[in-house]
Amino acid sequence: MGKRKVLIVGAGIAGLSLANALQKYCKDQIDYRIVERQLKFTPQGAGIALPANAVAAFQQLGLDQTIIQQSFHVKQIVFTDEKNTLLAQSETDTLHPKNFPFLALSRYKLHEILLGHCPLDKISFGKSVVGLTSKSEQVQVKFNDGTEEAFDLVVGADGIRSQVRKLSDLGHEDQPLSLGIFVWRMLLKRPPKLEHPTYMLGTGTLFMLFPISDEEMYCYAHVLSPQNGSHNEEISVAQMKSHFAGFEGDVKFALDQITTSQQLMSVPLETVPEVKTHPKMMKNILYIGDAAHACAPSFQQGGAMSVEDAVIVAKLLAAFEEIPIEQIVNFYDTFRLKTIHSVQSLSNLVLQKAAQAIDAQTIEARNQKIMNDGPFNVAFWREYLKVDVFDELDNFIRTRMN
Repeated sequence: MGKRKVLIVGAGIAGLSLANALQKYCKDQIDYRIVERQLKFTPQGAGIALPANAVAAFQQLGLDQTIIQQSFHVKQIVFTDEKNTLLAQSETDTLHPKNFPFLALSRYKLHEILLGHCPLDKISFGKSVVGLTSKSEQVQVKFNDGTEEAFDLVVGADGIRSQVRKLSDLGHEDQPLSLGIFVWRMLLKRPPKLEHPTYMLGTGTLFMLFPISDEEMYCYAHVLSPQNGSHNEEISVAQMKSHFAGFEGDVKFALDQITTSQQLMSVPLETVPEVKTHPKMMKNILYIGDAAHACAPSFQQGGAMSVEDAVIVAKLLAAFEEIPIEQIVNFYDTFRLKTIHSVQSLSNLVLQKAAQAIDAQTIEARNQKIMNDGPFNVAFWREYLKVDVFDELDNFIRTRMN
């Protein structure tokens, strides 16, 4: 049996993680290619937090030590109100059963690490998928340059507006759904006394200050969108700052650094309308990362689940090289769908409820719950990380091989 041909669509975190996973686990079984619609490598976003399960996934790729060396070690999460009054704080180092750390770094640096372990001749920039057709046990792919090629598996790792997801679902317009929240992301100079990631909760607002190195921090800020669900993405710096003028602590230090709109990455927060791992009608197609489960960043699971997805796909392909791809796709769905659906649903719900606290009574109830239960993201990690997903995967594979 010759090597199976796999097409990865998208060279973001999910796509490059899958390339790294195939390099490690399936080098003699899989011939893969990546197509990326951008003309050059342009990672999206500012910073990224990597909870312990993300670091566990990078350990599966042999990249954890490289990433640890270039990251900020998050030892504690702090929640305050907008006046910088402490609501709760919790340690993070003991949450994972194998004691993987919680890290943070710039998205650009993470992409560089992933790209550095992926042969560049495997990536075609400026190339996109414009047609997908089932062909026997393969998928016939038509590209924007007019060429066509058949693959044994096509993996949509092309984000929340996935072209693979759209084309493989009979052209259905599967548009993202607004979460009613408008977001700004930025990289700024780190305040001298900022030791831990700090989430400051206001009236329908949140400002997060997240160290990613000794000199730099990643900031995330959001407000409730207007009633019509739209927001002017070209909003002025002055208007943006006005939403957080009443915040104290290090927020003022952050806002003083913002002088041009080019420093701000501004978008409405969106989610996929339905979590899916594959299309209903077409065989031999998978979705991973945001194409499958884009969600609110409540628990920093967008990137983490993307890397987990990639490792799981590669390990299933390596373990079941003799069975049809369609069956492996079904195995992936059986193992993964319930988890990513529950994480996505809870992520969206928690952030929406927190953002919708706009009257005194609701704000008081929100703050009291955080004081009683601790930071809501740490409470989630404490439950979610009780079992290592890759131990579960190994057991899943063993039971189906016997």
